[in-house]
Amino acid sequence: MRPLPALAGPGRAPGASVLGVRGQAARHIRLINANPSVELQHVYHPDPEKAEIAALTELPVTGDLDVCFESDAIIVSSPTSAHFAQLEALADYPGYILLEKPAVESQADIDRVMKFSEDRKSRIKVNFNFQFNPVAQILAACLSDQLIGDLIHASFETNHGGAFKDDWRGNWRMTDRLSGPIYTVGIHYVQWLVSQIGNPARITVQASSFAGNEADDSGIARLTWDNRFVADVLTSYASAYKVNFQITGTDGYLAYDGLNVNRYSPRDTFGENGYFVRPPETRLLEMSWSAAYDASVQNSQNDFWVHVQAGSAYDPREFDRDVEIMSTLIGGSA
Repeated sequence: MRPLPALAGPGRAPGASVLGVRGQAARHIRLINANPSVELQHVYHPDPEKAEIAALTELPVTGDLDVCFESDAIIVSSPTSAHFAQLEALADYPGYILLEKPAVESQADIDRVMKFSEDRKSRIKVNFNFQFNPVAQILAACLSDQLIGDLIHASFETNHGGAFKDDWRGNWRMTDRLSGPIYTVGIHYVQWLVSQIGNPARITVQASSFAGNEADDSGIARLTWDNRFVADVLTSYASAYKVNFQITGTDGYLAYDGLNVNRYSPRDTFGENGYFVRPPETRLLEMSWSAAYDASVQNSQNDFWVHVQAGSAYDPREFDRDVEIMSTLIGGSA
């Protein structure tokens, strides 16, 4: 594998291009513009003359993907269905790529990107930003320190009612194949669980549409490990807003309700009458989900700029693992 150059060089802010304009791309653009150490050079959209895109006069929007090659780094934050074609167009790009998850949307495309050279994989980071989320980091630290004993069960649930909104009709998340929430949101928690615990022995996925859109708007993934630990991941665009995580072990449990992370332990806690009562509560973190999510995007982007400025390689095995997460979900839904 060839050494990677520190493209930006000393004394010069790295230049960045973003593929995409709305949603997560807008977050990336906002963070870059607020970062004095990075220069936003180009924002790519395939149809820059489209009225709603042309109106974004404050952004350096272009319809020419080739001009993005002058940037030290490119953030691919377009609809998932566009990822593979854009990666193909960037085959000779020498810089770094932050690729929003899921990397690609079909098994055929997964097979193709898995054949990328190690050199190319070492310059692409699949952006599973949940691992940079302060909530996830607290949970990971507790698991590492075995604060709740052996793991029994985990549940991750994130919902909102976007599927019923008029302005979501025709949105790529409601029309593209395999763009439902289990593949675009729930995949975060699946990846985090795999990175913390290892590959599950079994996974099953059930996805459905309740709002009548082309794509699924709700999905459940169940992961089972050989050590009997089971995790359920529920994500829905067809229910009321909710963020709730719980990890249960043999000596207590961890819970996040969208506002606070708490630990409840030890296991054997009794009241005056001898009946079991809820264990003592230890507050580990106070942070709303919106603040935690914004921090996760910023932290993941900051980690990316560290690699860009240092010219350091990513481990190609991490690329393989993170791309194969989508394959695991597709296989589980077969």
